[in-house]
Amino acid sequence: MLNLIRAESLVYERGTRSLYSDLGFMLLGFIIEHNSRQSLNVFLKHHILKSLTGVHVEFVLQERIQDFQDSMAQHGGGVAPTEVDSWRGRLLCGEVHDENAAALGGEAGHAGLFGSVDAVLAITGIWMQAYHGRAAILDQGLVREFTRRQNPAGAASWALGWDTPSIPSSSGQYFSARSFGHLGYTGTSIWIDPEQELEAVLLSNRVHPTRTNEAIRDFRPMIHDLVYREFVGSS
Repeated sequence: MLNLIRAESLVYERGTRSLYSDLGFMLLGFIIEHNSRQSLNVFLKHHILKSLTGVHVEFVLQERIQDFQDSMAQHGGGVAPTEVDSWRGRLLCGEVHDENAAALGGEAGHAGLFGSVDAVLAITGIWMQAYHGRAAILDQGLVREFTRRQNPAGAASWALGWDTPSIPSSSGQYFSARSFGHLGYTGTSIWIDPEQELEAVLLSNRVHPTRTNEAIRDFRPMIHDLVYREFVGSS
């Protein structure tokens, strides 16, 4: 995988455009594993999740898919299926949808985490707390830098790993300019408005049964507008 990433040719000169890509975060995952001498799953548990009581988030490795499905069923829930995948020849359920992460066994720096909405909200809460300088495992300065739009005068809305509201935005019409979020290909998303201390997490499976379904583009801003009006108001 490293050789494949290294062999990728440049699409444009560095610093001239912004293009969404998974490759940087795949490399970041490899760097974490190399420096820590731990897998991403083990690193996550030891350095992040141990401070979050009762939060269950994990990478589901290929050999643990059935165990993960059984565990979810025992706790009164289930795992939403995603796509009928022609590449793998089956309906995906309880395994990472992203093909690159699947090729890496379900554990990668850019994709592969499974968790409930409560678990995701617990993690977004860490970013909110750190953003406002409250006690958290993240540094306020780093959080502010990672969530700051990197090119305010340019057309790109990207921060570092996060996105910021654009026109139009999947966050809807009410989230403030200081908001930050990220979208997941399967229909998931996170949007955080630090001015209103509002966190919105959407976990859907818009690719079921096929990725040709694009209705999520209209649904995301509608649901975020509804959440904002319900909890903050629209004035």
